[in-house]
Amino acid sequence: MGVPINDKCLHSLLFADDQVIMASDREDMEYMLRKLKEEYEKWGLKINLKKTEYLCIGGDASNINIADDEIANVSKFKYLGTVITDDGKIDEDITIRLAMGRNAIKALHGLIWNSVLRQDTKRHIFHSIVESIILYGAEMWPLTKRRRDRIRSVELDFMRISLQITRLD
Repeated sequence: MGVPINDKCLHSLLFADDQVIMASDREDMEYMLRKLKEEYEKWGLKINLKKTEYLCIGGDASNINIADDEIANVSKFKYLGTVITDDGKIDEDITIRLAMGRNAIKALHGLIWNSVLRQDTKRHIFHSIVESIILYGAEMWPLTKRRRDRIRSVELDFMRISLQITRLD
């Protein structure tokens, strides 16, 4: 059970009160959910199955029934700020990250347009705030030229704004 990674088998990811269970097929997933529910109940804990969802990458994506509750299959979910989709691609996550970076630039607009601030200070602001927002979770992105160019375009927009150059100039 679980998902084989190199010479190990990964069963779950835990962070605070969030848990991701990983299985290589539907039967293993159902079994693991039932066992998890039983074990939690021994400790007086209850899984909120109404809030529980699962993502299937390939294979049978029909809903799962545990006791009297139905667990819905979803096409994507967010875990620790990263969007994971059923096609295994990360383009949606990158698009969201870039939008968040652009929103941060908008929020910093007054500061960026400030002509008193030196350009190296503005560059430092970009790298410490905007870039860290964009690149959160990027360790798992396969970086293609297109993706690199999309990320770079946000940085170029920031620099253009910080130099007070409009798109029309």
